[in-house]
Amino acid sequence: MKKIVLILSGLLLSASALAADGVVDADNGKRVFEADPTKCISCHSNGEHFKDNAKTVADIDKWVRRCDIHFGTNWFEDDVLDVVAYLNRDYYKYPEDNAAKQDDASQQKNGETAEK
Repeated sequence: MKKIVLILSGLLLSASALAADGVVDADNGKRVFEADPTKCISCHSNGEHFKDNAKTVADIDKWVRRCDIHFGTNWFEDDVLDVVAYLNRDYYKYPEDNAAKQDDASQQKNGETAEK
């Protein structure tokens, strides 16, 4: 059992490392987002992307992951990142470094310190 857990953990880390190479494809994100009308489009057909709930790119990422789980789309990590890039490019328009700044501000507000 431990071997299976270790193998699966290694695969997940490898997939995350490949997806986190900094290359995102917002055009692919649009295709993924629009691919199944019973998923994303069923809630977001009018262009409403719940901007009140997403103030940063990191927030968009959290919501996309929640929707992925809710609808059971089982997107690959690169698809999730591509959808986030698409939504930010076409709807939210937050600066890419906004996520890091927001996370730092939240940590400082909560009395946490980021390790450098």
